[in-house]
Amino acid sequence: MIFPAPDIPRLLVSNRYLLLVIAVAVFALAWSIDQRLQFDRRIERMFPEADPAAQAYQQLKETFGGNEVAMLTYPNADLFDRSGAGLKLQRELMQRIEALPGVASVLSLAKVDAALTKMRPAALFFAADSAPEILADDQLATAFRELFAGYTHSDDGDYAALVVMLDPQRTTDDGQDAAVAGLREIAATLPAEHQPASLVGEPVLVSEGFSMVQADGRRLGLVTLSLLSVAMFVMFRSLRWVLVQVVVICWSVVCTRALVALVGLQLTLVSSMLTAVVTVIAVASIIHLAVADRNARLRGRSGREATVLGLRSVLRPIAWACLTDAVGFAALSVSDVGPIRDFGWMMAIGALVVLVAIVLFVPGLASIGPAGGGSRPRQTNRRVRHAMYAGYHWLTLHRRIALAALVLLTIGISLGLGRLTIETNFIRNFRANHPLAIDYRIVESDLGGAGVWDVLLPAPDLLSSEYLASVRELEDRLRAIGDQPDARLSKVFSIADADEAASTSPLLAIAPPSLRIAGMRASMPYFIDALVAGPSTDGKPAMLRMMIRSSEQVPAETKQQLIASVRQTVREHTASDRWKAFFEETQPAVEPQVTGYYVLMTGLVSGLVADQWICFGVASLGVFGMLWIVARSLKLAVCGMLPNMLPILGVLALLGCWGTPVNLGTAMIAAVSIGISIDGSIHFLCAYRRHRIGHGVQRSIASVYQTVGIAVILATLSLTIGFSTLATSPFIPTATFGVLVSITLVVSSIANLTLLPFMIRIVDGTGSR
Repeated sequence: MIFPAPDIPRLLVSNRYLLLVIAVAVFALAWSIDQRLQFDRRIERMFPEADPAAQAYQQLKETFGGNEVAMLTYPNADLFDRSGAGLKLQRELMQRIEALPGVASVLSLAKVDAALTKMRPAALFFAADSAPEILADDQLATAFRELFAGYTHSDDGDYAALVVMLDPQRTTDDGQDAAVAGLREIAATLPAEHQPASLVGEPVLVSEGFSMVQADGRRLGLVTLSLLSVAMFVMFRSLRWVLVQVVVICWSVVCTRALVALVGLQLTLVSSMLTAVVTVIAVASIIHLAVADRNARLRGRSGREATVLGLRSVLRPIAWACLTDAVGFAALSVSDVGPIRDFGWMMAIGALVVLVAIVLFVPGLASIGPAGGGSRPRQTNRRVRHAMYAGYHWLTLHRRIALAALVLLTIGISLGLGRLTIETNFIRNFRANHPLAIDYRIVESDLGGAGVWDVLLPAPDLLSSEYLASVRELEDRLRAIGDQPDARLSKVFSIADADEAASTSPLLAIAPPSLRIAGMRASMPYFIDALVAGPSTDGKPAMLRMMIRSSEQVPAETKQQLIASVRQTVREHTASDRWKAFFEETQPAVEPQVTGYYVLMTGLVSGLVADQWICFGVASLGVFGMLWIVARSLKLAVCGMLPNMLPILGVLALLGCWGTPVNLGTAMIAAVSIGISIDGSIHFLCAYRRHRIGHGVQRSIASVYQTVGIAVILATLSLTIGFSTLATSPFIPTATFGVLVSITLVVSSIANLTLLPFMIRIVDGTGSR
């Protein structure tokens, strides 16, 4: 006996109240779990775990207790005034800053003055007078002023700086935000003659960047949902579908976040787009349902019957679209970058949750209202649909021209992709008028470069004069790199320089380096410990840290060449027999490393781009496989891929032609967009297969335009309105992502309503009617 297949849409509508109760109960549980979701702010997680740059950066943090340093700078014309007024202000600021939670220490010219006072021979026998020792004209004071130029003050003394070192052991993400907020408040309260005060550094960048990402997510959840609700009402003249849209999106976002928290994932800079993509999937599906429901009601069907018919016509393609989205996003799990893998799984969960939300809410909420509800399609919608059909018809009549144009377009895309450049300046992720960007420009011009990085060198257990001399020789070689000011190191600094400055005192010159360093450590313990780490009790060897500064506002090629030159110079110097002789073994236990925030950020976007091309390829294969299943035809699956891949690659190719660098937002657009734009193709192919039974190709395509065409147009319009809100974000990657997704959706929709039927007409029989 053969049992008939169950009428799932009618079954769902019959049990609509039970489904609503289940949905509310699940939402209440998910809401409490959603609050546990945390942000992972570690920049090094943006690299593969085996990436040498990430490993070197982790070694830097483990050896020297973190690398979280902020710098507060301000104009101070009387910094070198012999009266000590400039240093008095610094002491007052230091006391306020050191009282902030999470601040470990502050380095300033005032603290250097205190250290120098203790190092003076006279200080051993007499109390120091009130005159600042650092402002003396002798050789020792001059050496220390030059040593700390670019860190505690500018070369001309017109700018003062306080280097604030945060303790990562006492500073959680929220604590870091609080420390940065406290520093901003202190900077804002400086007198007018010391404005503009600037605040820069890695903690500031991370705090600002993630605050913007979180703000963008909230704006997407509020402004976008409001705009989409208005758009939905204007298009359908129905509060019912506005309610469905709001409920489905909110339920899907909260439940997705709850599931993400349950499986132990955390939000990152990448997954800030979670709300955006869930919104895309949900809105596209709801509009298809709304169009089908309206068409049934205009034929006089009751609310329940219209919902049944609407679900019957589009629930299957919606299910396939959500499953295809999940497969496409799950393909991101092949990424070597942890946050991208996590984002892929998050969005795969989100796509499936949207499907569940539609099943739970639509049968109950959509069936509200009398027969004949809704509005008739407007003349404008008909004209747009007819324009799409005219485009398809023109392509059919001029097939050879169209195919030749496709070939030329493919060649042009290839050339454009080959010209893509990478944005390595993280500051350019903020708009030029953003306070942080302005602060960095000030530091760049007045304090000798905003790019901060490090060289880690193995050190003997006891620092000898010969070893420190070799380190200074390496520093001189590093300073000689480059023939242009922007392509050179603006500052190279290590404990070897501090020791050399201290040895300019005749009495200290006869002391061993260990004694001089011990004297400086007594006054500036946290700073000296950030420069040299002795052998640890767990067997880790001693290490020396060389701090480097360079210009941030230079092209990616210049940065990459400079980093490569520094690595080559360090490698050559530490490979010499003289260097190896400082260690008991023939080779140091730890290889030297060139690392730091500057090195990480220079390779971040280029690494993401390379990784994302792999993800894009795997995602494309996964989506293609799902299309093959949906269309039950290899030829139709190929037809469905072209209208989605060409717009995505075309948008990126245009960026290459225009010379627009690829930033964090652009780097993921290809892998993400293939899962976003494919929904239109699935709905078109499902409707085509349904109409193709018993009908010719031409008639089937014309019928699809009458049913699916308007839904694709309305969905694209709504989503473009929604994503346009991101274009105003002060965080440029978010704004770029919003703009590019909008463009990709528009172009993909046009391609799905012109190129897709044209390709179907070619492969499925041009002679059929």
